[in-house]
Amino acid sequence: MSKTTGHDDGGGLGGIDSAGNGTVDANRFLSRYRKARRPSPVVIKNCVATAFFGTRLDLEEISWRKQGEFNPRSFAAAKLRLRSPSSTALVFASGKIVCTGSGSEAAAHVAVMTYYKMVSEVAPRAVLLDMRIENIVGTGYVGHALDLRAAYEWLKGYGCVKTMYSPELFPGMRFEIRSIAARVAPNVDARDVRKVDTKVLAFQEGNVVICGAKTRDELSVTWKVVRSFFSEFEADDEALKKLAEERVEGKRKRRHR
Repeated sequence: MSKTTGHDDGGGLGGIDSAGNGTVDANRFLSRYRKARRPSPVVIKNCVATAFFGTRLDLEEISWRKQGEFNPRSFAAAKLRLRSPSSTALVFASGKIVCTGSGSEAAAHVAVMTYYKMVSEVAPRAVLLDMRIENIVGTGYVGHALDLRAAYEWLKGYGCVKTMYSPELFPGMRFEIRSIAARVAPNVDARDVRKVDTKVLAFQEGNVVICGAKTRDELSVTWKVVRSFFSEFEADDEALKKLAEERVEGKRKRRHR
């Protein structure tokens, strides 16, 4: 057997031998993913809020007076930033604003109110209308490594046609929570599930990204379904070795394109 190099050429998943044939250092890979870790609660990473200021805006004047950025040749919105609460806003001439980067719903509302005050100093006719949370992004850890191949095959067999998993192209599996919630999480109220239209991105390490939630409750319901679903798909040694081989082979193919 060829001696593996010290260079990790599989995205942190193990070594490739000097002959370049993609042999995986399985022991190194397994030691990384078999470390005991506890599940984490889902944590909000970003809240996207929108609002309407009720009038057309002069973006050049707003960006000049409020130290923003505006280049109409590259993008049709002025960019404003706040340090506290940390956020970025895109202000459009139509009067619409999109605020991103807030760490909570409350921070998003405070940020939009602050941007409104900034804009109203330049455009006195502006009024704050229709402020809402459009997207809450959260992350969590289910407590163990995942057998995404088995989970993907189960979802496809169950008829979840919007499920996507191609580890040679991207290491995560994407699926919609609404299509599986009633089947995999009977302890979750069906009325709560019908209101949820979230998307999930899961990684082999057990990390999960949830997007599309409108409220903290929707994020919580999604996390319950995700935890219940993936409790049946904990990766064993064979699944982890197979993943390592797929990831290393995929990286080798991309290198030779």
